[in-house]
Amino acid sequence: MATFNRIVILGILGHDPELKFTKNNRPFCRISLATHSWRKDTGSATTWHSIHVFGKEAENVVKYLNKGRQILVEGRIESTRFVDIDGKENWRTWIHADHVTFMNRTKDPQDGGENPEAQAA
Repeated sequence: MATFNRIVILGILGHDPELKFTKNNRPFCRISLATHSWRKDTGSATTWHSIHVFGKEAENVVKYLNKGRQILVEGRIESTRFVDIDGKENWRTWIHADHVTFMNRTKDPQDGGENPEAQAA
């Protein structure tokens, strides 16, 4: 039996990304992405998505993106089960980004020109 785990999501960054490193010194960042939907009965609704980005992709996200920027994320959904400090079992679900596309171009403040990596990282 075949399975498939793939997600494509377009949204707005909820905070400035911050570069961190794994125990093996691999760069990564966690970002929050907001998506909006319209519901006939309740109106507009915002859903927040937790996304993990690794490697060179994470370095580019931190270097070129900030809160409020629109991005397209391609990746897969991952979940982990954990026990909190009260002994209660919980689940955490996030998106493991394989690719992040920057949707709107910006000017690079350092050289005054267009940033070529702002279109696609």
